[in-house]
Amino acid sequence: MAPRAREGSVRPRRSSDVVVRPLNFTVRRHWARRARLEVNVISREWRGLAHPDQAKSYVKHLRTKTFPALRKLPGFVSANPLPPPRLPLVHISFKYRPNRTPVVARGIIAIGQFGCGVVCISQFGVGVLCVSQFTVAGLALAQFGAAYSLIAQFGVYVAEGHGQFVVRLSELLGVL
Repeated sequence: MAPRAREGSVRPRRSSDVVVRPLNFTVRRHWARRARLEVNVISREWRGLAHPDQAKSYVKHLRTKTFPALRKLPGFVSANPLPPPRLPLVHISFKYRPNRTPVVARGIIAIGQFGCGVVCISQFGVGVLCVSQFTVAGLALAQFGAAYSLIAQFGVYVAEGHGQFVVRLSELLGVL
């Protein structure tokens, strides 16, 4: 059973187009600076979903209404909106979820059966520079590929292509 908030605690207000769901509680060890004591701290994380055109107004609402109200609570330390998630430098994934769907490697360097990144080494890949069996990329080294420039056994390219059976996209479209 999830922990309940005390009565009188401040909860984020919901507008009709914004969904705010509390995620999980995490208890962390925290060293109090003045007293030099170790205490348990509860950290609450929310995920706010908003339409892209309303994201700035949602963050403004958090900073002007929600966070000032939270600061008035005894024991409250701080709150900050997190920036949108960024790509990790390297993501390696050959994992499957319990429902047998693959976990896509997403990162600046993505390595896995399925990959999406600036540099991608995968069986099925999308990226700027890909080494894959099947790929869509800017520059590709692949068995089957579509790219701006590629080296492939079978491929379609825009600018330059080399391989056993590679065709310029403009020639392919001219034939159709």
